[in-house]
Amino acid sequence: MDITVAFTVSGQRQKYLRQALASWARARGVQDARMLFCVEPEPSFPVPDFTAWAGETFSRVQVAVNPAVLGCLANTRQAMELAFGGGAGFAVLAEEDIEVSTDVLEYFGWAAGRYERDTDIMAACSHVLSSRVLRGISWPDAAVRLPWFSPLVWGTWKPCWDEFIGPGWGPAEGNAQGWDVHLREQLREVERACLFPVLSRSLHIGQASTLFSPELAAHMYPGTRSSCFSRDYPPQEWREVIPGPQLEMTV
Repeated sequence: MDITVAFTVSGQRQKYLRQALASWARARGVQDARMLFCVEPEPSFPVPDFTAWAGETFSRVQVAVNPAVLGCLANTRQAMELAFGGGAGFAVLAEEDIEVSTDVLEYFGWAAGRYERDTDIMAACSHVLSSRVLRGISWPDAAVRLPWFSPLVWGTWKPCWDEFIGPGWGPAEGNAQGWDVHLREQLREVERACLFPVLSRSLHIGQASTLFSPELAAHMYPGTRSSCFSRDYPPQEWREVIPGPQLEMTV
């Protein structure tokens, strides 16, 4: 299945963007993916230099500069629309302040093929806040389905986007940019789930926010950091497990 990684780029946090893209450049299989960057028109962001660098780093690249600032809600939607409009069967939404593990695309590739026709799964998410496996069992190759959604690097299929996520896209009540909270509410209403790795494949690094004041962002940041993230994993055979007393997770 053709996978597109769609980035939303504010242009305001170039340090984070460099860190995030360095992790994607290390991800196995990235040369087979299409990399799409939806860039806000920030005057200080060097679009020509960035485009040249991306073309040298990744094999299939598209840089789309927005004619006006869209903001998180609209730019995220646009990134997914452009990804599927460009032929993606499965699109991964990435952000400029999130690092990923070396096997993140292997996880998404497995999920895309394994759950394409599973009507219970609406998306595959990569972020887990904490995970404690009891009885000395280690499950780096395990995934679970949960009635929850995390926006910190996630992917979905074109039919799920066209028929459910896209048509219902919008902000949460009282939160003009809260598309993720709104999607969580929609999933709860239709009693659907998302797939999660037992151990996180993404790590939030963006202490400075484009949505919140510096004081609020600094207060919230520690609660968004995964405690079960590792940068490097070897290739492995993924499997779904059933959550039980031997596994404690916070997503």
